[in-house]
Amino acid sequence: MPSVNISISRRQLLQVGVVGSAVLSTAGLLGGAGQIFAAAPAGGEFLALSSAGRDILRAIAPVVLEGSLPSDAAERADSVEQVLRAVDFYLAHLPESVHAEAEQAFSLLSLAPVRILLAGVWQRWPEAAPAEVAKFLNGWRGSSFELLRSVYVFLQSMVSIGWYDQPRAWVPMGYAGPPASSLSLPLGESHSAPFPFGTVDK
Repeated sequence: MPSVNISISRRQLLQVGVVGSAVLSTAGLLGGAGQIFAAAPAGGEFLALSSAGRDILRAIAPVVLEGSLPSDAAERADSVEQVLRAVDFYLAHLPESVHAEAEQAFSLLSLAPVRILLAGVWQRWPEAAPAEVAKFLNGWRGSSFELLRSVYVFLQSMVSIGWYDQPRAWVPMGYAGPPASSLSLPLGESHSAPFPFGTVDK
C-alpha cells in the first residue's frame, strides 16, 4: 500500500477530533438502540458478508494487496471476489457475537458522515478512487484514536485472511498448500477449502 503524506494543522486536527467524536458517539448510541447496526442480511450467494461489507472490501482489497494481485483486469477482479468469498466463509464460521461486531464495523463505515468526515472518502465505496482509499487507510493506521486504529487492523486482517486463503497467493511464498488428503474441494474453490488458520466453531 503506498504511503501518503497527510498535512493537517493543529486546528484542523482538533476540528476533526471533535466532529469525529460526535459522529462516533451518535453512531454508537444509534447502534446500541439497534436502529442502524442490526446485522444486515448477506444475500445472494454470500453466507454472512453484507452488501455494505462487500462494497467496502471491494474498494479496500486492491489497495491493501497492491503488487500482489494479477495485472490482468479480469484475473484481478476475480481475485478480489475470491477474497470476499473467503472473508464470507470466515465470518460465517465465527461466533455470532464476533460476526455482529464485524458487521457493526462495516455498518459504521457505510455511514456517509463517517465515510466523509472520518475517512475522508467523498465518493460512495464502489466509486472511491484507490488513492482516496489509500489515504484513508494510512490515516486510520496512524490515528491517535484507538477505535480508528482498531477498525484499520480489522479491515487489513479481513483482506489478508481472504487473500492468503487463495492458492494463487501461496506460489510467491513457496508454499505448496495443505496435504492433498485434507482438501475437500479442488483448488480454485478456495472459499470452500479448509480454513487455513484452524477450525472456528460458532
